[in-house]
Amino acid sequence: SLKEETRDRKVVYLSLLGLVVYIVLGGMLYSEWLEPMSFIDGMYFAVVTFTTVGYGDINPTSELSKAFTIVFVLIGVAITSSILL
Repeated sequence: SLKEETRDRKVVYLSLLGLVVYIVLGGMLYSEWLEPMSFIDGMYFAVVTFTTVGYGDINPTSELSKAFTIVFVLIGVAITSSILL
C-alpha cells in the first residue's frame, strides 16, 4: 500500500543519512583529533575503512587511532548489516 511504501522510503532515507553522518563524524575524528591529516584525507580514510576496502595508502599511526579504527569498523559493519537485513 502507499502508506507502507512511504514508510519504507523513510527508513531507507534515514538509514542513508545515518551512514553519511557516521562517516563524516569518523572523518572528523580522524582528521581533527587522531591523526595529522586533512579533513579530506580523514573522510577518505573513514570511507575506505568503513567499506572494508583498506587500500593501505593511509594508516593509523598511534595506538589510540588504531583502537578507534577497530571500533569504527566493527560498528560500521554492524550498522550496514542491520540496514541490509
